[in-house]
Amino acid sequence: MIRLKNLPSHIQKALKPFIKEGEQPDVFPSKFNINGDMYYYFAFSPAKEQLVMCEDGTVKPLNEIKKVALIANAYNAFGVHIIEIGYKWKRNDPQWAPKLKRLLLVFDNLVDKELSIKKDYEKLLGLPDFIIDRQNTIVNSVDEGSKLARHTNNIEIVTEDDYFKMRQYNMAMATAAYEQNLIQLETEKERDNLLLFLSSQKKSVKQWLAYRQLKVIFEKLLRRDSFDGQEMEELKEIVAKSEIPIEEDEFALSYLKYVRNPQ
Repeated sequence: MIRLKNLPSHIQKALKPFIKEGEQPDVFPSKFNINGDMYYYFAFSPAKEQLVMCEDGTVKPLNEIKKVALIANAYNAFGVHIIEIGYKWKRNDPQWAPKLKRLLLVFDNLVDKELSIKKDYEKLLGLPDFIIDRQNTIVNSVDEGSKLARHTNNIEIVTEDDYFKMRQYNMAMATAAYEQNLIQLETEKERDNLLLFLSSQKKSVKQWLAYRQLKVIFEKLLRRDSFDGQEMEELKEIVAKSEIPIEEDEFALSYLKYVRNPQ
């Protein structure tokens, strides 16, 4: 990993004029190899501003290193997202999902006789497998993204291909989390319908116990009247941007105003 104290003397000398009083600079653990040229990426705290510097210590105008700045900022942000958000999602293992599938199957004979509820029941049967599949995507994306970050830190080089890979891991992770939330909201009506139907049916002891456990699980799933949609909207926005090149992403471009390279 690249550290400030290990930077070549000519880089440390070239960096000094850009450090303002009271600031603490930091350097990204890897150089960025873009189109065959190497660049250092610095951040300044508490200003939250950045600087892109060539390997020879030259600081080029922003218009000449715009792509490098965008890729460096995005790669760093994706890595932070995996650490701060991805690991939280990974630990949020939906252990209720396999149990839900088992509980639903207990009522197969009751539902099979009633066409009015069968469609809702079949939709709910697919819910656990869908949740588990998306959780596997989250886990894999977090693991692969973390592995890539460790690799680029160790070899001290990030390529444009590494950026695209890290972007894909983040997009896959965000899409899976969004879809996990969405399917819970989209099956709210079916859950209510099934519970109402089961409450009116004569049940065996096993079915009665399963019914009580089913209610507990359903109460923990997302509902529109008690759901804070802010995270959902943020995820939706990330998913919508998955096909937009970084040079055309207005949100990414807005960060260029924090780059200290000459305008």
